Amino acid sequence: PYSAEDPFPQVLWAQMAAFFGSNINHGIRLPGGRYACARSLVTANLPFLAGYSLGRVSHIVQLALSQRQILGYLEGQVVTYFASEAVVKKCCAAQLQPAWALKKDAMPVADLAQTRQCLQTILTGAGGEPQEVPLPNVKRLFRSQFQLELSETALGHCRVSDLLQDECFHDICTLRPQSNGYVVVPAIATSVTDDELDKRSDRSGSVSTTMGANEESDVESDAFSPLRVGFCLDEPLTLEDTADSNFETLLGFPLMTPSPQYCLPQHLAVTHVLVNDFAQAMQRVRFCPDEPLSLEEDADDFLGAMALPTPSPC
Repeated sequence: PYSAEDPFPQVLWAQMAAFFGSNINHGIRLPGGRYACARSLVTANLPFLAGYSLGRVSHIVQLALSQRQILGYLEGQVVTYFASEAVVKKCCAAQLQPAWALKKDAMPVADLAQTRQCLQTILTGAGGEPQEVPLPNVKRLFRSQFQLELSETALGHCRVSDLLQDECFHDICTLRPQSNGYVVVPAIATSVTDDELDKRSDRSGSVSTTMGANEESDVESDAFSPLRVGFCLDEPLTLEDTADSNFETLLGFPLMTPSPQYCLPQHLAVTHVLVNDFAQAMQRVRFCPDEPLSLEEDADDFLGAMALPTPSPC
């Protein structure tokens, strides 16, 4: 009976609409439950429902209420559509008036400004944290907490769900569908707030200060020890920015193409060796033009003086 599929012939709907639309049946009232309503219609032996089982009639009632606009609700009972709350609310919403015919007390009606303020309060928990509220509870909370009536028709809508999805409330809340209805969820800004930016700036500054202090300590203790590279936690990992623009390699010219003879891992870059002190300790390798080129004799001295940094997992 809860299926939205409509397998019934159009002649059935035409006969049903004619029956409940007549002036004779205008004041008819049936039980509020769809199953109980279907039982009453089966008991009445209506000609257009002849031959349908109780389950099929219950499905017909559901479609007549939700899609066909033949039946409706009023004060918890099933009535003809033109006597239902839906029609009353449509007329009142078009005139931006409360549904006075459905109002049962003299509680004042909230205007737009009051509705926004009360809704923000409802969606804020006791500790100031945002909280979700089931949609059916919103009107009750307006009455119990603020002694105000939330009238969707006074604000131009027939249903509370349509009202809270109006652009006037986009900065306050959104609706999230669930299996048993809607939940009102506080709207959360996606942009980074100023406080978050200040926190990130302070954190980056502390990391930079620590890195600078470590560099000075390394220079004083050992000119040949490699420096630990510090990175900001919120920055992408970019090693190119850490290289010294005035850096010269150990041999006095740009880095050569890596030779497979020594098979050094690519990540063991020596870009953080102190150039000035290291240049004093090592001299450019010189060769005599009349002698054959032989690097084997200088290889041990060259590699022994070359302080390679130990790979760090950090």
